[in-house]
Amino acid sequence: MITRSRPRWQRWGVLAALLAALSGCAVASPVDITKDAANTDVRVVAKIDVQATQVRISYRVENTLGEALWAASAPPALASDPAHPTVSAVPDGSRDGVALALIFFPVRQDLQYVQAPATGVVEVAPHAAAEGTLIVARPFVPFSDLDGDKAVSLPSSPKTVRLCVGYVPASVLPANVRPQNTSGGAPTLARSVAFPLQRIACSDPTPLG
Repeated sequence: MITRSRPRWQRWGVLAALLAALSGCAVASPVDITKDAANTDVRVVAKIDVQATQVRISYRVENTLGEALWAASAPPALASDPAHPTVSAVPDGSRDGVALALIFFPVRQDLQYVQAPATGVVEVAPHAAAEGTLIVARPFVPFSDLDGDKAVSLPSSPKTVRLCVGYVPASVLPANVRPQNTSGGAPTLARSVAFPLQRIACSDPTPLG
């Protein structure tokens, strides 16, 4: 678990983000999900079951690289628990939709961390695949771990949803950096290292009813 110290004034950050959204002040996403976010190195295949209060996702991350990669993943204990969201939503820049982002996000600069922020990862061997399941509650929770606790702006009535997965080829990691196992045995990769190196692959969009 990541522990961080936070100035007292930042307790009001969430309220400020809500007020900014109501006032029409758009907050840009720190990652750009575009129409072409379907890297040829990796294919994300997702079956998204859209329900009134949630979406259920079964997905595969298929590695067609000639080397191993580390893909962002949700903690197994929470991946199927909508009360504890593990996937944040960001706007899908290619359409009036939402991308559920299982990716590496940048580290905030306005907080001091006791332990460096990290994201859970899974190793995918060359020409192999990793599978997972997610349950994400609706309405979708926008990514809000930005400086000042700001939340990114999502479409008010999104038409589509898709899953995007961030990954880092093993060869681009610095020689002295490797995923670290947590106390529970799950590997994690420091966000400060992974974010600037990551590539992003997305599934096809699914209409929201």
